[in-house]
Amino acid sequence: MTEDNSINDKVQEMAAFAADMAKEAANIATEMSKEPTPNESTIKIKAVSERQELAAATARTTADRKASAADASATAQKAAEKKTAAESKATAEKKTVSDRRTSSVPAASQSGDIGKDQERIRQVKLENAKSKARTKHGRRKRAGVGIISSLLFIVAVLCAVYGVFVVLIIGKGHWFNFVWLIGAGILLIFSFLISNHSRLPKFLKAMLFLALLAVAANFGVFLYRDISFAAAGPGPQTKWVIILGAKVEGNSPSVEFQARIEKAAEYVRSADFERNDPKKENVPPLITFVTTGAQGNDETAAEGDVAARILRSMGFDESRILTETRSTTTQENLQYARELIAANGGTVYDDIVIVTSAFHLYRAVRIAKDVGFVNISGLGSRGLAILLPHYYFREYAAIMKEVYNTRFAK
Repeated sequence: MTEDNSINDKVQEMAAFAADMAKEAANIATEMSKEPTPNESTIKIKAVSERQELAAATARTTADRKASAADASATAQKAAEKKTAAESKATAEKKTVSDRRTSSVPAASQSGDIGKDQERIRQVKLENAKSKARTKHGRRKRAGVGIISSLLFIVAVLCAVYGVFVVLIIGKGHWFNFVWLIGAGILLIFSFLISNHSRLPKFLKAMLFLALLAVAANFGVFLYRDISFAAAGPGPQTKWVIILGAKVEGNSPSVEFQARIEKAAEYVRSADFERNDPKKENVPPLITFVTTGAQGNDETAAEGDVAARILRSMGFDESRILTETRSTTTQENLQYARELIAANGGTVYDDIVIVTSAFHLYRAVRIAKDVGFVNISGLGSRGLAILLPHYYFREYAAIMKEVYNTRFAK
């Protein structure tokens, strides 16, 4: 627009200049009409003509310039219009591209956000699954620990109740009669330690549990051997029957001792019946009883004497009964019985049957072999069923003590 204004200004100046020249030519012509000198007139006419031609040329030049300026203005206007159109087009294209980019960027951003959201959702689900698994595992673990602790507590209560019965029936004569009450206390401690997660390390809990499991398994093996051995019964023929002593109450044998004496008498009567059978080809030898046991601190008579008296009252001849009254343990029972048998013509190679309670038979035969008897077998008697767990556990403890003394004490 500034260039167009300058062109118009120049055109107006040239037009004004042409008008001035025409005015001057008119003035000259007026003067020439007033003084008609031929030479001067001719000169003036020529000058006027020249000025007119110059004015006309100037006017034409001015018109040409004006036309050129108009053409230039039109050309410039067209160029400006084209430029404006091009700029408008470029602006529109830029806007279109920008709109496309603007529309594509949110889509990509939205797609990325969706992907991130999906990943976060997946992570949250994974964490929730892990948390649920940990919670489930923790519940199972706590449930398992709770079951073990509850079982130990129940067993402890049963041991305490049973311990009271044992003390009431057997008495307070030996410290082992209180073993069930002691065991109940230990099991209660174990139950508390296993259930209390914050006080005891895991490895120590595992060691305690494994120790209890090992003792239970070992006791199970012993129980199987003991019961199986008692069920086997004595050999077919024997020459000596050793009755191991037991508690005496006043002048009478205890229930366990009475059962041993009756079992031995039953076995000998059956052998005597076979011996007196005329059709029997292999006549068994005459069996001799060997009763054992000294007088305890809380007893009024020796165990061996009480057993011999009961046998005599059953009809057995005194000549068939040998008695020793010095022994206070199972090993001494068998040791002194061996000496008594040897003093009466027997040897360790003779067939010998040990009669004792069924729960005591396995250990008694082991001790008899240690003493030196070779052909040894056992015959077990039954006692009070309620006391069998106590007696079996007592035998287990005694065997463990013997194993320890044999392998480690020496």
